[in-house]
Order: sequence, then structure tokens, then C-alpha cells
Amino acid sequence: AFNELFDDQGTMDQRLNMVANDFSENPAVMQIIDFARLKTRFPLCSPQRK
Repeated sequence: AFNELFDDQGTMDQRLNMVANDFSENPAVMQIIDFARLKTRFPLCSPQRK
């Protein structure tokens, strides 16, 4: 789920939807997806690429 969420392909919203579809049965992943979708004034940060 992590690799799909922080991939370089598509927008963050597209990746959130893809991960939500792929991991809909995983409560831990869905909790992270729900948190990321809150859209507060602090955006979700992406990890640094190596």
C-alpha cells in the first residue's frame, strides 16, 4: 500500500482511490486512507526519493 500511495504516477487523489480499492479489506490501510482524505490545512507529506 505504501509504494502505491507514494508512487510518482497520477495525483495523490488518484493514488488514494487506487489504494482504497486495492486494500478495502485492510482496516489499517483504510484508516490511513481516511486520514489522508481529511484535507486539512496541512497537506500529506511524501517521503524523500532516493
